[in-house]
Amino acid sequence: LNLAEKKVLFPCYCCIEAVSPFLDSNLCFYDVELPGFHIPIDELIDKISHEQISAIVVIDYFGQVESRLPELYEACKEYNVVLIEDCAQSLLSNGVGNFCHVATASLRKLMPCPDGGAFKINATDLKPIFKSVKMKRGVVNDIAALLIIIIDVLHLEELNLNRGLFEKIFPFLKRMKQKTRSVMKPSHFCERMLTRVNPDVICTARRERWLFWKDQLKTLDVKFAMPTLADNACPLGFPILFGSKNIRDNILKFMSKRGIHLKVHWPVPNFIPSGFTTPLKMADRSVTLPVFPELSWAKMKHISNLLKEVLNKVV
Repeated sequence: LNLAEKKVLFPCYCCIEAVSPFLDSNLCFYDVELPGFHIPIDELIDKISHEQISAIVVIDYFGQVESRLPELYEACKEYNVVLIEDCAQSLLSNGVGNFCHVATASLRKLMPCPDGGAFKINATDLKPIFKSVKMKRGVVNDIAALLIIIIDVLHLEELNLNRGLFEKIFPFLKRMKQKTRSVMKPSHFCERMLTRVNPDVICTARRERWLFWKDQLKTLDVKFAMPTLADNACPLGFPILFGSKNIRDNILKFMSKRGIHLKVHWPVPNFIPSGFTTPLKMADRSVTLPVFPELSWAKMKHISNLLKEVLNKVV
């Protein structure tokens, strides 16, 4: 998209993988409001109407799609600003990728795929750029995918509770992939799995587990970072906030000793300016509870009981 050195508006609450493609741009971060991870639509529209902005990136946090995104999209078209929707966490939510110029997605976060990504182009003038991208079949991808599948078969629940396990065990594969400097096609395993999955079943299972957590935790001393679930949303997880970093860290330690490795979304990248409270709160005080369809109800109840036990001790 030729955004190097150009001004790009990016949400302050993000992971390093999402923002790394834009590090050569003139990044300007905007705030994200808790609870609910709301995007300041009015503020963004005001900025693009008064400043020279080349692109805006929005993230669909935990499966929720910003309800006012169509307004921002219309404003971006009026002021010739490229709107990029990061759908990595919302691929199976209804309506994703419809109100933007470009949408990107990760397959493995919500679907039983070991690898793979996707993009959707709504802007006619941008389609030739993406059609010119040549993708190669990568042996590294197939090897990595096979290893993930093996781990998944042997330790399904542990992997699902800690998606970073693969990078910890096989960092050399990640480095090999980066050295290829080319866009790789999804692995053969990913392509085969995509023909066999039922997105509606996955979405229903995830929503049921999200509602389970809301019911189980409603009387506990925690705050819901995403208190409501839109009818069209397929959730990535159930993020909760504790009263302090010390409480959160003690809970993580307690759960880890019992084989439950909860995810934190995300550590704050070192280039995020100080003054933004949402990324700091989420990094220091949050955990994301799993809603994977593969997770049995017995396991869900077990995690819930452990959480209640540790909260009674540390709060």
